[in-house]
Amino acid sequence: MNATDIDQMTITLLARLGLSIIPHADISYGWGYTWHGGESGDWQGPYETLIAAAHAAFEDAKRAVKFRSDYSWTAFAQSGEVWRYDGEQSGDPDGWTHCRTRNALHGASGAEK
Repeated sequence: MNATDIDQMTITLLARLGLSIIPHADISYGWGYTWHGGESGDWQGPYETLIAAAHAAFEDAKRAVKFRSDYSWTAFAQSGEVWRYDGEQSGDPDGWTHCRTRNALHGASGAEK
């Protein structure tokens, strides 16, 4: 088995996980990646090598997981709260505005006003 076979095997296995690592249509631009099933299916790159593109893809995935963890609703929202997103860019963590709580909607007794 040579390095090319291993690279092809790696690319095939990563594709099963939803990650495509592919060269740009103009090979002089190098390698890039795209995650399937995500918000952005755009080619991300360029990177000099297949390994550099794979590394960047997983670093991107790690940042996404950290972001979801840091800004998880379970970390700060309470049952019955209403939040509105008015951020300028998708994913802006500072774009959330607290509108009201359950008590403001239903009164202290919980009966709807």
